[in-house]
Amino acid sequence: MKRSKDTFKLNYQYRIVPNKQQSVQLNEWLYKLCRIHNLMLEERFNWWDCNRSPVNACSILVTHLPELKEQPSYYSQKRATHWSRESHHHLYDGVHSQVIQEAIKRVEDTFNRFLKGDFKRRRSGKPRFKSVKRYRTFSFPQIKADCLTVITNPHKRKNGEARRDIADINLPKIGQVKVIYHRSIPSGFTIKAALISRKADGWYITLTLKDKSVPSLTSPEIEATEDNSIGIDVGLEKFWTSQV
Repeated sequence: MKRSKDTFKLNYQYRIVPNKQQSVQLNEWLYKLCRIHNLMLEERFNWWDCNRSPVNACSILVTHLPELKEQPSYYSQKRATHWSRESHHHLYDGVHSQVIQEAIKRVEDTFNRFLKGDFKRRRSGKPRFKSVKRYRTFSFPQIKADCLTVITNPHKRKNGEARRDIADINLPKIGQVKVIYHRSIPSGFTIKAALISRKADGWYITLTLKDKSVPSLTSPEIEATEDNSIGIDVGLEKFWTSQV
């Protein structure tokens, strides 16, 4: 659970049961996105290798310094004119545009952690090219709030208890997919994004939920006086020394 300004975020994971045609389509998307991931990473590695040189020596075979290449960025790599659509059209056909942009964004975040590190300046290892077996997730950064349809199950169990509700989710360019709706979404939360994952026992979807009705936390205004204030000299190393 995350909290940002005046909003709460929750991640709920459900198992989905796509039909045979949808399963083939999901696997095809993962294959294409894996190819895109490796191509984008290869371009960044080419820039990294061409723009670096030892600071204390240079090669004897090099007679001049080559011009520096522009560093690939998320915006330059996601442009439609960046790639030749004629030579890479098979990687774009049928895949949602925002899903491709999110795959390129993942490459940029991974490469930036390798070069610059995270917010604590801790750098990660060198990014690796992924095989199709290791590339298992893709995400929809935006999805309609009413994409999930839940119907109350009229049937009951033998002991009289109500059965699990019947639910379907409408994914862009994939269609209606059955959802194992094992827990309901809390009231006041809306669906903002979705993450599709392929695991050993099947397909799963992680829904990102947001609630904007959470009141904002405001700190009370306190007037500083001699009674409620304490002065500390930051330059002191010891505040008390015992003579005993």
